[in-house]
Amino acid sequence: MSLDALFDALACNRETDNMGNAYYFNSSNRLHRINGPAVEYVSGQCQYWIDGAWLNEASYPDAVKRYLSEHNES
Repeated sequence: MSLDALFDALACNRETDNMGNAYYFNSSNRLHRINGPAVEYVSGQCQYWIDGAWLNEASYPDAVKRYLSEHNES
């Protein structure tokens, strides 16, 4: 995991509902996670989101690369 991904992961807030489903939000309170699914259901299903935008599993890796390149501080 890159430093950007680590910092992004640490900045996300994780919330769990009463059913045990987990949701990850960024500082803008949008569903967001670049090191895994932003929504993890207890059933095992998951959803991928970056900055509030839903992604299918196939497009997620490229979207993460794009996000990291756009938010690269170096």
